[in-house]
Amino acid sequence: MIHSKFFISITILLFVFSFSFTKENSSHRNFSEALIQIELQPEHFLRAKNLAKKQGLPLQILFPDRTLMYPAVVENDVVIYAVITNFANPLEGGALATFSEIEKTYDLTNASLFYGNEKSFQQQATRNLSSYSSDVVLVTDWTKDRVLAFDAETGDLVDSMFIPTDSIALASPKQARKSPLGTITISDQITDLVQEFDAGVYRRPYAPAGGVNTSILDNIRGHNYRSNGNLVVTVASGANQNSVAEFDGDGNYLGNFIAAGAGGLSSPFDILFRRNDVLVTASSGSKVLRYDLDGNYLDVFSSLTSFPQQMLELSDSNVAVCYFSTPSGIRIFSPTGELLKYYSAVTGNRGVWQLASGNFLTTNASGIHEIDSSSGNLIRTIHASANLQYITLYHPTEVSVGEGRKLPKTFSLSQNYPNPFNPKTVIGFSLLATENVTLKIYDIFGKEVTTLIQNKRLGKGEHEAEFDGSKLNSGVYFYRFNAGKFSETKKLLLIK
Repeated sequence: MIHSKFFISITILLFVFSFSFTKENSSHRNFSEALIQIELQPEHFLRAKNLAKKQGLPLQILFPDRTLMYPAVVENDVVIYAVITNFANPLEGGALATFSEIEKTYDLTNASLFYGNEKSFQQQATRNLSSYSSDVVLVTDWTKDRVLAFDAETGDLVDSMFIPTDSIALASPKQARKSPLGTITISDQITDLVQEFDAGVYRRPYAPAGGVNTSILDNIRGHNYRSNGNLVVTVASGANQNSVAEFDGDGNYLGNFIAAGAGGLSSPFDILFRRNDVLVTASSGSKVLRYDLDGNYLDVFSSLTSFPQQMLELSDSNVAVCYFSTPSGIRIFSPTGELLKYYSAVTGNRGVWQLASGNFLTTNASGIHEIDSSSGNLIRTIHASANLQYITLYHPTEVSVGEGRKLPKTFSLSQNYPNPFNPKTVIGFSLLATENVTLKIYDIFGKEVTTLIQNKRLGKGEHEAEFDGSKLNSGVYFYRFNAGKFSETKKLLLIK
């Protein structure tokens, strides 16, 4: 059920849409309320999607003039479509309409229609997840039940079927991320499961072990991993509502990482681990709450009333937060929660990522967009698709764990090999958890020679970096490794 506080917060004046609506269908015209209803309780969207399939209606209609439509809700056994004419700001000019109304108003021969029974639905082609030459970000798609991949530095689309459309395992994929074992885990809001995929192929329900258990997970949103490798999942409904549940590597429920209602937690969405604390967004009350690394409540990080969703810690330790309802957009906070910037060129925001240029990617009901970080202007809509969700970094260069390999039990820096060397050598290191990593080379006098890795966020596992000393003189050098609070220095010898 939607709380009235969300209706009050949506104060957008929708201008008159071009449809000639019939009187008997006037009850379904509140577009903004329908979008919030879907966001909080996506079973309404699933019901509309399933009824559309049953009746042979499209699940997505995309026109070249940048108009997008998809089944949103059901009224009196009739599928009601969301009609979006402004991709950056879906609520501006947005409307609801039946398919018959759409047919009377639009020439569907000019549109791209997705019915959900295309070949992509049956696609089982495997992915070589280590074949990507650079980092990508994974974006989940509610309408097509898939995961897309975009270049993490440029934002360009890399793979529209990173995980192919799967109508069996997925119904409303909210977030996809790499697990400590190298597989991809997806928190699915409607199926009440964290599902596991390997190389694009569905493996199993990851959590809870044994399958659906709504006394543990019900209406879940984002998920993440603790430094010890345990899975944590936000829970919004059911017997365990308003908590963050914790699971071991086998998907066994360990209890709650954050207790139900701790600090006033209500309807949690995203969870972000920082070096010294944990942030959780909550739609009810529209707060970002702060907890310690053991899940104990500390204080309110931010209390802006506009439905916060995904968060991202930036390289300067500031925090970007997506806000879904009015006034929506991306807000940048200092590490202590002071509001620094507000980007409103794209609204109805769900996911956020920062590119190498400093620009931001963000998702909403109509696709994924790029925002200029200096001017705040919309640069482009990269990919138009209904109901894209969270954006999460994936490191293809990480060494995944296979047979005979073990996850690191601590942070460590290996001796370079070969040593002595001429002119190249490899430096290996292991991370117990995702951290910002810096690796630098110094001469015997302590002068910095070169930087191999500069404050780059890398995931749990084994990594390596190559050092080329071809332009240096023979002698003793040192390499210093920093990962969070861990720091270590070792000696290497260049002989020419």
